[in-house]
Amino acid sequence: MLKGRKKEHWEKAEAERRRCEQWLQNFMREGRTKLATKTELREAAIRDLKISKNSFDAAWICAIEDARRQECTSRCGASHANPTSRFLWPRLKLPTAVAV
Repeated sequence: MLKGRKKEHWEKAEAERRRCEQWLQNFMREGRTKLATKTELREAAIRDLKISKNSFDAAWICAIEDARRQECTSRCGASHANPTSRFLWPRLKLPTAVAV
Protein backbone atom coordinates (compact mmCIF):
# COMPACT_ATOMS: atom_id res chain seq x y z
CA MET A 1 0.00 0.00 0.00
CA LEU A 2 1.32 3.41 -0.94
CA LYS A 3 1.88 5.97 1.78
CA GLY A 4 2.80 9.60 2.06
CA ARG A 5 4.28 11.38 -0.93
CA LYS A 6 4.12 8.37 -3.27
CA LYS A 7 0.40 8.06 -2.60
CA GLU A 8 -0.13 11.76 -3.37
CA HIS A 9 1.73 11.44 -6.68
CA TRP A 10 -0.17 8.29 -7.60
CA GLU A 11 -3.54 9.90 -6.86
CA LYS A 12 -2.62 13.03 -8.83
CA ALA A 13 -1.52 10.97 -11.86
CA GLU A 14 -4.66 8.84 -11.69
CA ALA A 15 -6.91 11.92 -11.53
CA GLU A 16 -5.09 13.47 -14.52
CA ARG A 17 -5.43 10.24 -16.50
CA ARG A 18 -9.16 9.91 -15.80
CA ARG A 19 -9.83 13.55 -16.66
CA CYS A 20 -7.87 13.27 -19.90
CA GLU A 21 -9.50 9.95 -20.83
CA GLN A 22 -12.95 11.50 -20.56
CA TRP A 23 -11.78 14.43 -22.67
CA LEU A 24 -10.33 12.11 -25.32
CA GLN A 25 -13.45 9.97 -25.54
CA ASN A 26 -15.27 12.95 -27.04
CA PHE A 27 -12.86 12.79 -29.98
CA MET A 28 -13.05 9.01 -30.35
CA ARG A 29 -16.79 8.49 -30.59
CA GLU A 30 -17.94 6.14 -33.31
CA GLY A 31 -18.79 7.91 -36.54
CA ARG A 32 -16.89 11.05 -35.61
CA THR A 33 -14.43 12.44 -38.13
CA LYS A 34 -10.81 12.81 -37.11
CA LEU A 35 -10.30 16.41 -36.01
CA ALA A 36 -6.66 16.32 -34.94
CA THR A 37 -3.61 14.11 -34.77
CA LYS A 38 -2.43 12.42 -31.59
CA THR A 39 0.37 14.98 -31.30
CA GLU A 40 -2.06 17.89 -31.64
CA LEU A 41 -4.39 16.36 -29.05
CA ARG A 42 -1.45 15.76 -26.69
CA GLU A 43 -0.32 19.38 -26.97
CA ALA A 44 -3.87 20.65 -26.39
CA ALA A 45 -4.38 18.36 -23.39
CA ILE A 46 -1.09 19.37 -21.78
CA ARG A 47 -1.88 23.04 -22.35
CA ASP A 48 -5.61 23.08 -21.52
CA LEU A 49 -5.98 20.29 -18.97
CA LYS A 50 -2.62 21.00 -17.28
CA ILE A 51 -1.56 17.35 -17.31
CA SER A 52 1.73 15.55 -17.90
CA LYS A 53 2.77 13.79 -21.09
CA ASN A 54 2.76 10.46 -19.24
CA SER A 55 -0.82 11.05 -18.06
CA PHE A 56 -1.87 11.80 -21.64
CA ASP A 57 -0.17 8.66 -22.97
CA ALA A 58 -1.86 6.46 -20.37
CA ALA A 59 -5.22 8.12 -21.04
CA TRP A 60 -4.73 7.67 -24.81
CA ILE A 61 -4.31 3.91 -24.41
CA CYS A 62 -7.34 3.62 -22.13
CA ALA A 63 -9.52 5.74 -24.42
CA ILE A 64 -8.59 3.64 -27.46
CA GLU A 65 -9.32 0.43 -25.56
CA ASP A 66 -12.70 1.79 -24.46
CA ALA A 67 -13.54 2.92 -28.01
CA ARG A 68 -12.52 -0.49 -29.37
CA ARG A 69 -14.61 -2.29 -26.76
CA GLN A 70 -17.67 -0.14 -27.55
CA GLU A 71 -17.20 -0.66 -31.28
CA CYS A 72 -16.89 -4.41 -30.85
CA THR A 73 -19.91 -4.56 -28.55
CA SER A 74 -22.10 -2.59 -30.96
CA ARG A 75 -20.86 -4.38 -34.09
CA CYS A 76 -20.51 -7.95 -32.81
CA GLY A 77 -23.16 -7.99 -30.14
CA ALA A 78 -22.71 -8.23 -26.41
CA SER A 79 -22.18 -11.99 -26.52
CA HIS A 80 -18.83 -11.57 -28.31
CA ALA A 81 -17.36 -8.89 -26.06
CA ASN A 82 -16.57 -9.16 -22.39
CA PRO A 83 -17.70 -5.81 -20.96
CA THR A 84 -15.73 -6.37 -17.77
CA SER A 85 -12.46 -6.77 -19.64
CA ARG A 86 -10.34 -3.62 -19.76
CA PHE A 87 -8.16 -4.93 -22.57
CA LEU A 88 -9.66 -6.06 -25.85
CA TRP A 89 -6.90 -6.99 -28.24
CA PRO A 90 -7.66 -8.30 -31.72
CA ARG A 91 -6.65 -11.90 -32.16
CA LEU A 92 -3.60 -12.07 -34.35
CA LYS A 93 -2.54 -15.12 -36.29
CA LEU A 94 1.16 -15.44 -35.69
CA PRO A 95 3.26 -17.26 -38.24
CA THR A 96 4.34 -20.70 -37.15
CA ALA A 97 8.01 -21.47 -36.92
CA VAL A 98 9.41 -23.33 -39.87
CA ALA A 99 11.69 -26.23 -38.95
CA VAL A 100 14.82 -26.37 -41.07
